[in-house]
Amino acid sequence: MANGQGRKDTSRPPILFINSQTELLTPQARRLARRHASWWGHRRSRAGQSADKPTLTSLSTPTSAGHSHTPSSSDNSCGSLCQRSPPVVGLSSPRQAAPLDCYLGSTHDAFHILPQLSIPSDDSNYLSSLKHDMHLFFGEAFVRNTILRSGDCCESRYAGCLLLYSTYRHAVTGHGSRASLLSLKGIVIRKVNSALAKPGQATTLDNMIAIMSLGVPMVCQVTASSADETTQSQSLARSSLDNVSDQLPPTRGGALGEKIAREYDMHYRAITKLMRMQEDPAWLVTTDGRYIFLTKVLSYAHWMLANSEETQESWSKILQKFELHSSKAPAQTGWLSPLYCPNVALWRMALGAEMPPKVTRLLLSFQTWYRLYRSGEDVAAHTASMRVLLQQDRLEIDVSNESYVESLSCHQEGELRYEACCIVISLMIEAEGDGCSISQAAPLVPKSRALSHILRRTDLAHLWGRCPGVLYWVILICHMVVKQDLEHRISTMVLAHFTQTLAASDIPLPVAIQPIKELLAFP
Repeated sequence: MANGQGRKDTSRPPILFINSQTELLTPQARRLARRHASWWGHRRSRAGQSADKPTLTSLSTPTSAGHSHTPSSSDNSCGSLCQRSPPVVGLSSPRQAAPLDCYLGSTHDAFHILPQLSIPSDDSNYLSSLKHDMHLFFGEAFVRNTILRSGDCCESRYAGCLLLYSTYRHAVTGHGSRASLLSLKGIVIRKVNSALAKPGQATTLDNMIAIMSLGVPMVCQVTASSADETTQSQSLARSSLDNVSDQLPPTRGGALGEKIAREYDMHYRAITKLMRMQEDPAWLVTTDGRYIFLTKVLSYAHWMLANSEETQESWSKILQKFELHSSKAPAQTGWLSPLYCPNVALWRMALGAEMPPKVTRLLLSFQTWYRLYRSGEDVAAHTASMRVLLQQDRLEIDVSNESYVESLSCHQEGELRYEACCIVISLMIEAEGDGCSISQAAPLVPKSRALSHILRRTDLAHLWGRCPGVLYWVILICHMVVKQDLEHRISTMVLAHFTQTLAASDIPLPVAIQPIKELLAFP
């Protein structure tokens, strides 16, 4: 996306256009962009140089007492991010409350009024890289309709998108700040309650951003579980944020897990209420409807993952309910579930343009093997050729070595992605050959434990941004293999990340529900 920073006209702030070189802007979107720019100029000319510009908290609608679904939202609905003190260890010091002046494409971004989020001082291109890569995380259609959509909450919407993407980016690369995540969660909780208090606004994009908060408690869980217990205790003791816990003992992981499980339940109930507000069943097939639906599916799935007592029977019951909704979606035979890829011809062209030849060969060969397997045909001959292919051009590194993974070059990122694909394919082949589940096949593939390290210590937006189909089954297999380990939290977080990409795509709803079915098939 063009950052628009070359424009110096202060009377009309520059607009953040999506990169026209990728032809993301349709003629209708360009017309909308022009109207949006005109709206900005009119709004700024009316505001003049008024000193009482609205702040981020003043843009947030107060929580409705009759629709509060969280025990912590009402306690913190009046607090400002800039008034929280003392700061958490390792974060930047609180700044004075600044006006919200984060118009699109400007150098004054939402980060300037979010003291809980520290920006690397040695990376001058951090904000521009966030804006450039944000469409890979949320999906091009979502960003186009969000960034270019005018309205009274335009600034807070844009700030929310940037902050949410930055949060995931920090967490996935291992540099997440728990306080930053909790600060974000406080804002989002108020937005969720505000959405529930206004049925007429339930389908707006502002509320889509509120629902995207599903991943925030998961990131908090991952960040807390990977941190040293002493550091975690200090951070919790010094933090005055009560968004996540009312009386949460800072050193008790069990209590943290219980609280997160309750948060999943809160999200599920909130999303259920949003869905009930829709009078037209066809709404579920739209982009907004599909996003809400998928979030509902995964919110309940994550809640069950956080509760070890839940049985597979509960999964089946919730699937039956969701399938009633998905049956309204039109059938499209061009999709090859669960790879989430269109027909072979289109997929082949996409692979040829995006991936190295060895990756293309591997994935196309695996697709053939998978189709034969699902159709019940003999795969022995093709399995032998796949084993040979899997031995070629492998990455001989210790992926558990954090120092190596943190300094990946562009070439090494591609190698790491290829390694992840090889591990996943090996697991599926070994499971088929031994007639066992993928989880049981994990000991037969020595590098299977490396999957979670690969997913945790790489930047998913860069590494997998254009390969959501490949990322899906890598995540799925990773979840099956490591679900009994603490690292299963990592795959859960990444699964939520993938939901953002999935929501803005054109994948049919019956296909989108396939991941949960696959989880049922492999104990």
